[in-house]
Amino acid sequence: MKLAYLDFEFNGISEPKLNLVSCAVVCTDGGVLTYTREFWLYEGKQSKEASAFFFEILRQGYIFCAYVMEAETRSLLSLLPTATWLKNFYCIDIYLEYRCLLNRCDEMSYGEQYLNGKVIETTPPPPKWVKDETSKDEGSDPHHKPSYSLAAACFKLLGVKVDTVEKAEVRGIIIRGDRDEISASRERIQKYNLSDIDYLPKLLTKVCGRFAAYGVGKEDWLRGAYLRGDYAARTARMIISGYPVNQGKLEKFKQNIPAIIESSIKDCIESAEGFAPFRFNEKSKTYVCNTKAIKDWVLQQKNVYWRKTAGKALSLSKDAFSDWYDSNSPGFAGAYCRHLKTKQSLNGFLPTSAESGKSVFSDFVGKDGRVRPHFGIYGSQSSRSQPGSVGFIPLKAHWLRNFIEAPAGRAVAGVDYASQEFLIAAVISQDSKMMDAYSTGDVYMAFARAAKLVPPHATKATNPVEREMCKAAVLGISYDMTAKGLAPRMSRAAARVVTEQEAQVYIDEFFGVYCEYADWKSETTAEYEASGRLSLPDGWTMWGDNSNIRSVGNFPIQGHGAVIMREAVARAQDLGLDVIYTLHDALYIEFDSLDFKSIVDLRTCMQQAFQAVMGRYGKTLPIRLEGEAWSRDYLGTTGDVDGVTLMKEYIDDKGRKDLDRYRKFFT
Repeated sequence: MKLAYLDFEFNGISEPKLNLVSCAVVCTDGGVLTYTREFWLYEGKQSKEASAFFFEILRQGYIFCAYVMEAETRSLLSLLPTATWLKNFYCIDIYLEYRCLLNRCDEMSYGEQYLNGKVIETTPPPPKWVKDETSKDEGSDPHHKPSYSLAAACFKLLGVKVDTVEKAEVRGIIIRGDRDEISASRERIQKYNLSDIDYLPKLLTKVCGRFAAYGVGKEDWLRGAYLRGDYAARTARMIISGYPVNQGKLEKFKQNIPAIIESSIKDCIESAEGFAPFRFNEKSKTYVCNTKAIKDWVLQQKNVYWRKTAGKALSLSKDAFSDWYDSNSPGFAGAYCRHLKTKQSLNGFLPTSAESGKSVFSDFVGKDGRVRPHFGIYGSQSSRSQPGSVGFIPLKAHWLRNFIEAPAGRAVAGVDYASQEFLIAAVISQDSKMMDAYSTGDVYMAFARAAKLVPPHATKATNPVEREMCKAAVLGISYDMTAKGLAPRMSRAAARVVTEQEAQVYIDEFFGVYCEYADWKSETTAEYEASGRLSLPDGWTMWGDNSNIRSVGNFPIQGHGAVIMREAVARAQDLGLDVIYTLHDALYIEFDSLDFKSIVDLRTCMQQAFQAVMGRYGKTLPIRLEGEAWSRDYLGTTGDVDGVTLMKEYIDDKGRKDLDRYRKFFT
């Protein structure tokens, strides 16, 4: 096998073209060294020579290997901006392979780990319901999350302690971007460059050996590794594109953040009846939360199921309120939910965020006004992406998505798989009643009727509350929620307290109606316990150390959704669509505003992706798609293209009221 191990150094992540500093490449053919090359790329030096070299080893059929291939592909695209070469680009991301090895594998995840330049003995954290009395002094807490850094991988797989101090110092030189300092440090930077590559061939051998030891043959592992590497490269293309924002709106918004917070607090005060949730501090000229008054209000709700802290006190967290209320709830509850969500969404925009040394939103915004976030691919157990929320507006409050706006002549479209996880569950279990329910167009009402919770001819219009309760139940059951977790969600839908006993009735009815799905879940759990792993169609694996049966049950359904999304991205990019990001079960593109064929093509790619992944299980159904496209070139919301609504600006229905409240602060 012809392998090319590479490592780039660059500074700045927000621009479409990375500011490259240096690169090292080591090529082997069947383990025999064929090339060792170093390039000093700072200020464009030797870039033509480097470009020619990479074109040549691509032509010769080398497979590229790196640690975090997403970054290395961005670097290659900075040297070779014409992306046609990606059609012949095969790569292995050792970082993603290491992540896969650690996915619910205690042997790899815990024990001795190399963290922050120290060897630390780590153990799995206790279950969430067990109070942890362990000291939280830095370095003494045994419940560390595993590290996925190159240094951690080298220690775990090779027994090597990488000099993390030297790495940090050299990266500091590169990131500071001082021309004289970088030039004076050339030899040190290039030595650092090549030293990282020294570990890659050994890591690759060890990774392959570990998969083999866990029962995965080399051919099966390579097939999955190529797919994961391919998605890392495709993610690099999404990052280079970035997503567009209205910088004028954002700048005005940032200037008015104190006014937004004050408005949110006053909304809470005005909505509270008979108590003061905030007090004004004359000395600091700021509002202070009156936690005692809010706790007294919670007690007045007489909700015995209200979330508690580890110390058994009433929790006033966003999650505690979100169990029972949302931003559109009446009175103080809704106002306080809005306030908590708004405060959370401002993380990264506040000046104090930069002072803390943490990333801020502006770190991800390029000079071209486009945002390039970290997508966190394969970040979850089920292989879903987990983007960092600071640079990713779609994870913030729904009204903030209004800032995502294409420049003149361009548009953004987002298309969402409708009730995707329900249909995945139906197909993977071949449950005919679930498929029938999906065919009705309203899986929640179909369940309500099948379980005889509503009359046979009930509709969303005739029984809206019952439908909302069934919606909460179906969505919660899809995550294997217990009655304890489901009761708050159903209570919010019903606008009354739903007991755990009542929630359990819905769970029992669901598995009674969809008995083939219930059997499949039992068989899946048994398979996991017997074989010690579950794998997705693309080879991503959850190993056998997950003691949470609910979590085990979630893996196949959510995981198949992630595989489908990656397949859809691949098909869309191969068709020439400019994919800018994914969000849960939705895919977003940017296009010329009157090129409506792009919307049709996107829908086709997504439908084909679903069929390609799920067709292996037998009978399938065409999946429904929903979406919106928005551009300043469109007038209002008067039309649609292939079922995708056209609008002048993006307004999420869930955030419409909040947008109306806060629009004055940024327009």
